[in-house]
Amino acid sequence: MATTWGYKNDTGAWQEADPFADTSTGDAASDFPLETYKKAAGVAYEFSKKKLEDTRAQQEALNAQQQQYRQQDESRDYRQAQQAYKY
Repeated sequence: MATTWGYKNDTGAWQEADPFADTSTGDAASDFPLETYKKAAGVAYEFSKKKLEDTRAQQEALNAQQQQYRQQDESRDYRQAQQAYKY
């Protein structure tokens, strides 16, 4: 089975390409789908940014929950100490 080399061009169509071909005869810059790679880089950046924001939001929620538990524990311990002091 032969391996087909290529890429999707800016319109989304498959473009055959030979990675071992001599490109000195043609204009290599015109064959490079720059817009496609710019779009892909933008998507990757937005995904990473969203993932970071989600992680930060989860961490803030976890920190708030831990703070609430600490306050509940402190108030419980204070009440227990006050009750023990009375006896």
